[in-house]
Amino acid sequence: MLERDPDFWMPPIKELKYFNNRFPVQKVKNLADRMARKPGRLNTEEQESRKKPFDDRDTEFVNHAITYKRNERSIDWYKNLFVPKATLVSGDITPGYSSLDSAAIASIARALPDLRLVLLLRDPVSRVWSNFNMQQRAALSRRPRDLDNPSADLVSAFQQNTSVEQLEKYLRRKRLRESLFASLVYENWNQHFDASQISIVFFEDICAAPEGVIEKFREDLGLSGAFAGEGWAAADFNRKAARLKREMNDEAKAVLVDAFRDEMFRCAELFGGPAEHWPRRYGIA
Repeated sequence: MLERDPDFWMPPIKELKYFNNRFPVQKVKNLADRMARKPGRLNTEEQESRKKPFDDRDTEFVNHAITYKRNERSIDWYKNLFVPKATLVSGDITPGYSSLDSAAIASIARALPDLRLVLLLRDPVSRVWSNFNMQQRAALSRRPRDLDNPSADLVSAFQQNTSVEQLEKYLRRKRLRESLFASLVYENWNQHFDASQISIVFFEDICAAPEGVIEKFREDLGLSGAFAGEGWAAADFNRKAARLKREMNDEAKAVLVDAFRDEMFRCAELFGGPAEHWPRRYGIA
């Protein structure tokens, strides 16, 4: 929705992953190639997906991003990715930054002390189940279009390709665990950035009143006036809605509730709001 707000310019590539050393080089090259060869078709595809069409600012971004060299990384190079924004607001949406350690965050704080941060929160049981499903889908098919219109064989394989043992193995992955506990993520970043620089956004609020979330976010950033973006999507709009999902069975729920019992109470205390209802949602209040 931010890319529809005239006070924002958002990069044409989501998840820049710069600070966790996973800058999407191939994705940049693919976009540059598509921009050069079939710009008209590319914008048609963007509009069909309810995304904003590309313009000269996006071309400027891609022309700089294509120069990325891992051995020549610098904060100035990263800053220059956002030159196209001019006087507008911009940002980097990379969930993987939630797993950065304190040393990495301290380095970011020294280089970019005036950053505004946004932490999107969802109850950990639902969040992890959703992410587990995503990982399982990706393991079955590397082509997104196959997931958008799955074959009967793919549906069957997906429904069978799960077990509590797989879920428990998934939960033991170290890098994943570092990002699963929102209370720890918040505390790691709050060591180096003031609480006034961190906006908390709840998944429940996005579902219930997305307009209100955008308005609050604009207020946090000191922007005057109401959101005036065109092409506002309905609260239940989800371009990935057709992708394969499983209902959480009782056995899987028991594993996840046990893993995140203490975390749900910690989030309720730390964040308040919808987090206060998470323990009760799973019968542990």
